[in-house]
Parts: sequence; structure tokens; C-alpha cells
Amino acid sequence: MSSSSIENKYILYVRSDCPFCEKAVKLLEERNLDFNILDLKRRSRVLKELKNIYDWQTVPMVFCRSNTNIEFVGGFDDLSERLSDG
Repeated sequence: MSSSSIENKYILYVRSDCPFCEKAVKLLEERNLDFNILDLKRRSRVLKELKNIYDWQTVPMVFCRSNTNIEFVGGFDDLSERLSDG
């Protein structure tokens, strides 16, 4: 994980046994983007709450923080598409 100060910072809610979570981490690392990972494998109640709040049933759940705004991006495919668009 990069510790540099970049305008956007990604936050990933993941499960350590999830291949799409691993792909999301790898994609952010390859792009040298700043991110934090929160592994919720042992916190299923928190993960369930997040899924309900955002009406999203899979992991990773990817968020982008820019200044004081936090935007829900979606999952791996959404992250990949967002980064492809620039």
C-alpha cells in the first residue's frame, strides 16, 4: 500500500478468501494508487450491514475518497471500468 498523499484514496471492504478482492488489490497496486483494505472475513455482521446499506451483495466493495466525499464505486468490474476510463 502506498502511503503517498494522492487526491483519491480507495477503500476496499474484502474477504481474504475472495479472488475478486485479490484482483482489485492487484489492480490498485499495479496503478500505484493509494488504498486501504478492511478484511471483513471474521466480521460477517459488519459485512452484512454494509451489503444492506449499499444494496450490494458481493465483495469487494470499493469506495473512493476524494477530499471529504466518499463515493461507492461497486465491485472489481466497476473499479476496473472506472480506472480504464481514467
